[in-house]
Amino acid sequence: MILPYMLVPSRGFVCGIFFLVALFLTGCEKSIGRQPVSGSVTHNGRPVVYGTISFAPDVSKGVTGPQGYAEIRNGRYQTDADKGPVSGAHVVRITGWMSSPEEGILGAAVFSEYTTQVEIPAAGSQLDFDVPSQPSGTRK
Repeated sequence: MILPYMLVPSRGFVCGIFFLVALFLTGCEKSIGRQPVSGSVTHNGRPVVYGTISFAPDVSKGVTGPQGYAEIRNGRYQTDADKGPVSGAHVVRITGWMSSPEEGILGAAVFSEYTTQVEIPAAGSQLDFDVPSQPSGTRK
């Protein structure tokens, strides 16, 4: 049986439905409970000029969700609203340089990746980190 032309959805209608579904799914990401986190990062008591910080949910403690991350600039970091970690136990990884991309080539890192563990509260928080002079291993 052939359907009359009027009963076949138009290409625009089908594209509109896909657009609405994509819009709905994008809006759901904000409802997963990401928390704003900010603070300072120092190395040997001095602010880290440039670096990265990431917050990975600690799956060994039953925490799941997206990873949070931010850039460190002049010893400070702040996660964007859509890039913060979820609440719960996290493994934090920090890398740092004493020069910034604006100054040219970063060169060698001041310290290799420093790893520690933190608890992110449900209301977000300020977390400060002081990377020791010998950051090997994990601080708990």
